Amino acid sequence: MTKQKFDLFWEASWLPKIKKLESKFLKIEFDYTLKDKVYEEYENQRDHVHSFMVVPDKRIDRHKVGAIITNVILQLAPFSEYIDKQQENAHYPTVEYFPNEVLAWHCGISVVFSFLLEELKQQNKLSEIKILEKKGFAYPKTEYCQYQIHILRSLFHAKRNGGIDIFSFSHVLFFIEYINKQFYKV
Repeated sequence: MTKQKFDLFWEASWLPKIKKLESKFLKIEFDYTLKDKVYEEYENQRDHVHSFMVVPDKRIDRHKVGAIITNVILQLAPFSEYIDKQQENAHYPTVEYFPNEVLAWHCGISVVFSFLLEELKQQNKLSEIKILEKKGFAYPKTEYCQYQIHILRSLFHAKRNGGIDIFSFSHVLFFIEYINKQFYKV
């Protein structure tokens, strides 16, 4: 992802989510000085991911880009976190108390969603674009809570354990996209 593309994501998708989280949770604060650090760390992790690829100089796919962005947000934790003392050591935390995980997930999935829309635009699949823009990604039904809550909890625990595995998490993003392509016949 170029710096120009990063800045577009920042303005169009990530900054509105940041503002929404700040307005929803008055006890948290976003460190806006970290914007450039997020991009720098993205570049570092992207280069690291390249070194493990079969063809290291080949471009990485949108799923890895999304996974890297997710990991960077988790590691830099740009929100000062408000953690309710009862939730601090919870086995199944209430994710609303963890704005960095919410933002990390939003940033990662928005990368995949946006690049998919770009691909569909290049293929001139306008009806599919309209469906996705109207409905967004669909997620599997789960027995106890929303699928995205499970993702947020896994991000919470991954952060405690040093971050996510980029390659594994990129497969999660890949399958979410794949399921939606099948569901919406994209």
